[in-house]
Amino acid sequence: MAKAKKTDKQSGKAELALLIAVALAAGAAGVLSELHANTTVTNNSAKSMQVSATSATGWISENGDGTALVWTSSSKGNQFASAVDWASTSYSLSVDIRPGASGKGAGSGTGSGTANGVLIDLNTGDETPVRIGLSLAVANASDEVFAFNNHTIDVFTDPVSGQSSAFRVVEAGNAAWGGQVGSISVSVDGSPFDSEAGGGGQVRTFTSRSVVKLK
Repeated sequence: MAKAKKTDKQSGKAELALLIAVALAAGAAGVLSELHANTTVTNNSAKSMQVSATSATGWISENGDGTALVWTSSSKGNQFASAVDWASTSYSLSVDIRPGASGKGAGSGTGSGTANGVLIDLNTGDETPVRIGLSLAVANASDEVFAFNNHTIDVFTDPVSGQSSAFRVVEAGNAAWGGQVGSISVSVDGSPFDSEAGGGGQVRTFTSRSVVKLK
């Protein structure tokens, strides 16, 4: 078993998930007081994977209730595609992490999902609603294999609906990361848009306890 000398927050390499931090709202200071009223508490076992390549990034993370967060962004030529679904039911995810002695081990996984998104023409600024497909693969991630225990408080705002979601989450589990082990493919309305191999990739298996407040 790998030594738990690093957490996701302590390892910059392992924190590919921070790529979605641009979605954080500025009002995090009032989250704790909001969470005390009408809270929803969920305990789940789940898995996730992230890949970050030169032109595309993707994340699939199970919510533990048969749904998953599916998020991706990709830039190709003069077009930018992005999509997010916080509770997608059209996804698949398989993750295998095998920690070993002295911090050695490996993790692999495959995942796919779809989400409603937007295709932006960077020259004109025109935006077109689209259905975006995402495929991820991580093969033998062994640069870092470690245990983690994270406590986070985040506030996300959906730019379309304007609805804010406050999350207080405690996660504990195992993760594996590799610098050139990830591949990602993105499609737009069923047609290939972007594909790249050799990106950073991470897979995780974990249990989580989440407290969620929608407002």
